Amino acid sequence: MSNKKLYSDFLEEQVKIIPSLNDILNLKGFEYLNDRMENPYSEYQEKLESALYKDFLNRVNKIPKSKQNIYDRFLKHICQNYINENKYDFSLIPITPLENDIAYIVENAAGNGSFTFDTKKSYTIFLTKMKIFPEICFSVIIKMREGINKGYTLPKIAAQKLVEQFNELIKNKSYHNEKGSAKFNKEIEELMVPELIRIRDFLNSEYIPSCRKTIGWSGLPNGKAEYEFLVKTTITQKNISVDGIHKFGLLEVERIRLLMENIMKQMEFKGTRQDFFKYIRERKDLKFKSKDEMLKEYRNMYNHIESSIMPRLFKDKITTKCEILPVPKYNEEYSAEAYYMEGDTTGKRPGRFFLNMRNISQNSKIEIESLTLHETLPGHHYQLSLVNENEKLPDFVKLYGVEAYLEGWGLYCENLGEYETAESYFGKLVLEMIRAIRLVVDTGIHYYGWSYKKCFNYFRKYGFDTDEQIDTQLIRYICMPSQALAYKMGEKCMIECLTKFHKDGRGDIKQFHTMILEDGAIPLYLLREKFNL
Repeated sequence: MSNKKLYSDFLEEQVKIIPSLNDILNLKGFEYLNDRMENPYSEYQEKLESALYKDFLNRVNKIPKSKQNIYDRFLKHICQNYINENKYDFSLIPITPLENDIAYIVENAAGNGSFTFDTKKSYTIFLTKMKIFPEICFSVIIKMREGINKGYTLPKIAAQKLVEQFNELIKNKSYHNEKGSAKFNKEIEELMVPELIRIRDFLNSEYIPSCRKTIGWSGLPNGKAEYEFLVKTTITQKNISVDGIHKFGLLEVERIRLLMENIMKQMEFKGTRQDFFKYIRERKDLKFKSKDEMLKEYRNMYNHIESSIMPRLFKDKITTKCEILPVPKYNEEYSAEAYYMEGDTTGKRPGRFFLNMRNISQNSKIEIESLTLHETLPGHHYQLSLVNENEKLPDFVKLYGVEAYLEGWGLYCENLGEYETAESYFGKLVLEMIRAIRLVVDTGIHYYGWSYKKCFNYFRKYGFDTDEQIDTQLIRYICMPSQALAYKMGEKCMIECLTKFHKDGRGDIKQFHTMILEDGAIPLYLLREKFNL
């Protein structure tokens, strides 16, 4: 690895101005920053970060193009992307129900985030760190007021969900740390609750009355151009268009629909696709009897994949453990059905796979195999742990990951299952159909001006989800424009790389997986170049 100093300088300068990054990494040498936290919404912080990225972009550009390696180019991508993003008004919507830094800080206080509470002193350190919390909350309000003045707000439906989320944080005492002392919890409560109430009251009294009625990004000033930018930065491939993604989604929905109907024939089911969905949903043997049973089934699947699929398809091993846990109560209403939080570079903090159990009657056993493959092995847990444990990689690579690579890899991994029953394979198709629908609906909402009702009806026509689950999905797409495109578009790239790998006469699947994974979650255009695409 050349340019080692460039990479270490970048990480060091970044952690100095964004000290909370080391909560994630736990790198040695930065312990003196453990009691500090940046205010990501302050003008001062924006200036610091802007200067940093411009400086390192200049440093990378001084390296002749012919001598720039994959990490130089990844670093350049990171810096250029930040600079380009700041040309738009994204900061005027600082929080959403899906991306809420305030809720994340609360989660950290409870011990469910990236901050590690492992000594008595660590609780004191965290309290010192939290002295900036009121300032952060005030800055969020300032940003949202500026958004109101510029006609740049959340849709009303999303802002109402945000109020509900703050109510849940307060009501459930979501900041309470079960392992913390009474004194620690009292100080955290006195610090956090007034600020949470202040933001909630601001949302109710000032923000919601000023919210836009449209749900798509195109309803904002310069919205279409901003959405096109978001699509390009999410997918990180050349020659990608919104129209092309939308059309690919329509084709994928149709392809998966036919595969679902083949399963119906295989199971000799008589009736419509919706009848079949109802039959699968209502089958008692496919329902979980309790939350404990659900956790046990997923843990058993993890162990099975670890002993059967991993040795057959992967050469490289990881040591980071993976915990399988329920989503924290306060976040059940707003969280995805499942998500993963990575461990750290030391192995001190395990990876965590969270399952949403707000209504286990809606969770089905048909998804166990595909969801475990995606979130744990060989999906997110394996890929991220492999990066964190690799001492040869620059540390900045452990901080950054391109969404289309991360989610594309997770979806690609769902294709590696054994699926020994028709029901299990149907579960794989159910999840794949959601990802295909996302291509159509995300572009529909944010670019083509689709109404909530049109999106809902399209989802209901092709998807397996209940009405309640569809509502949850749609709020997610409304709040996170372009993120939902990452899965299918990333998987498409991975499959194209595999096809080229085989076409070039290379047949060892373990070698292919090592090639895909060895450099971290890089932009897809760099990944494609590795395979001469």
